[in-house]
Amino acid sequence: MRVRLVSKVSTAPPLACFTASFPTDPEHGHPPGVFLAHRLETALRLVADSVEPSGNWRDCGWVVYATLDQRCFEISFASVENSSWFLSIAPSDFRSVMSLMLGRNKAAIGAGLRTLAHAVHEVLLQQQVSKLSWQLGGPPDEAAGVPSPDLLDWP
Repeated sequence: MRVRLVSKVSTAPPLACFTASFPTDPEHGHPPGVFLAHRLETALRLVADSVEPSGNWRDCGWVVYATLDQRCFEISFASVENSSWFLSIAPSDFRSVMSLMLGRNKAAIGAGLRTLAHAVHEVLLQQQVSKLSWQLGGPPDEAAGVPSPDLLDWP
């Protein structure tokens, strides 16, 4: 008997690319982006059950952890070159990651990702970023991405 471990359709994380310049922080000069991290924390507290303070992500960017419907998610972002940024929203707790690998609870995890992506998108619009492009899974670029996470093909 064969057991299929991975569903044919997975819940890929929403990814965004954009161009922006954020104010620098004398206390947190490296990596850049603490200004956006604080804005995301504030906005996510309105939609998430809990939000942890932002932290340095692999010494190249920032991460904010949010819990929504008893599932943990991480919003990580970094400047990739000049004023270009890359942002990802993904499940971060073992239960959610295993559910995705086994093809279970895609709708529940997808709903959490969609809620958080919408909140993040609103913050990015408030900061007047440009060339904002979203995609599920692969790296978003202007040709393949969409301008809003609401236009993504969610599960």
